[in-house]
Amino acid sequence: MRLNVLAVHMANSVKNCTGWRRAPFIEGMVPFRLTFWRAHKQMFPHIAQKIWQRFMVFSTIVVITVCLFLVANGVARLLSKQFSPAQAEIEARIQHHEVRTWVQNWGENKLLRAYPGKTVAQIVSILGDQTGNNPVYHPFFQFKMPAISTATFNYHEAGFRINPVDQGSWPPQSDSINVFIFGGSTTMGGGVPDDETWPFFLQDELRRRYPGKRIYVYNFGQRAFISSQEKEYFQFLLLHDIKPHMVIFLDGLNDNILWDGVPAWTPWLEKAATILQDLWTKDSIWFHLRLALEKTPLADLARSVTKKGASPFPKAESLNASSTQHNDAARFDGVLARYERNMKASKAVGDAFGVGTLFVWQPIPYYQYPLANEVRDYLAVMGPNHASVLRAMNGYQRELGTLMNHSIVNRNFISCADIQKDTNEMLYVDHAHYNAHGNQLVAACVARAIEDKRLIPSSAQ
Repeated sequence: MRLNVLAVHMANSVKNCTGWRRAPFIEGMVPFRLTFWRAHKQMFPHIAQKIWQRFMVFSTIVVITVCLFLVANGVARLLSKQFSPAQAEIEARIQHHEVRTWVQNWGENKLLRAYPGKTVAQIVSILGDQTGNNPVYHPFFQFKMPAISTATFNYHEAGFRINPVDQGSWPPQSDSINVFIFGGSTTMGGGVPDDETWPFFLQDELRRRYPGKRIYVYNFGQRAFISSQEKEYFQFLLLHDIKPHMVIFLDGLNDNILWDGVPAWTPWLEKAATILQDLWTKDSIWFHLRLALEKTPLADLARSVTKKGASPFPKAESLNASSTQHNDAARFDGVLARYERNMKASKAVGDAFGVGTLFVWQPIPYYQYPLANEVRDYLAVMGPNHASVLRAMNGYQRELGTLMNHSIVNRNFISCADIQKDTNEMLYVDHAHYNAHGNQLVAACVARAIEDKRLIPSSAQ
């Protein structure tokens, strides 16, 4: 009780600014400094209470803000759904926007026609296996596929797609006939399982034509590869003392799509380099916070809302094959000159290492194909980013005519451009990639050329 009375007196003394002078002696003549300390012991709870109250207000605001942010992102994710609940399983497997477009916009009938003999569930499984399995950086030729293991899409760490029936060993054995194949996603087998790519069919076809010989085909097809990268990949393997008996290059599409000769990852790598430089030079927490916020579903929804009025399909002019963005004679001349230089360089390297070379001009759906217009309808639903495939419609035939007149053609070049001219069967799973039957036709065309040109010596194992 005495301490309480003292505390009240001392609190009043402090309140009245009595300072550090000695206060009157109260209840035993206690010195002022001691009573001042005891009084503040009673005052601190009031200060702490005010601090706690302010902290609770602040923390409540923070918690509410975070909750609202999470709820907003959840709503944004729901609003971004493009499939009905019945298609939830498809959506769970298919995350890539192109594959979503295949399933959503093509419809069941077109999917079944592109994949004869398969159910929708099987098609979704094939597409789902390829979803998200993207190339990784490579310092020599910019990118390649990493090691992948799924039910229908498998890659070896060396960068070749695995033959599920009889894949040759790695490194290849010198006592067998080893054939390396380079190309883009049409060689890789975009949209088809491991046992329906044209390199897979080629191995069977060559073994049928050369019974008793141990022939192994290695599919080094990579998404978006152009002839310049294929040449570098071939040389990279030779530099590491990995030498096949023969190497085959399939081209004609991607070199026209990327008609400036710049590999597909170049813009991304330039942007990545800029971001890394910023990260090294900008230490502001707000800079890193902004980068993180830009990746949230809410930010994605905001970006999509700004494009709400735009059609999901290409504008009319973007599908106009005669427009300047798809038809440029000077660029096509550049494509041809670059391709021929790559062809000569690869042949020279092959000759120096004792490796046979064969260059194949691939079939495309826009040249001598009765169902070209139907495939072009597929292109319409793929979006404007794929409209550049129309460049091949203009440059392909022009380049083919020149290549067929050059002397190198008779020795190392063949054209499979016309293998589809007499069929009314669907040979494509989308705007560019072959289905199983299309890949069988390509494999047969290449096998005939190998046999006609005697590229596999009779003395080989």
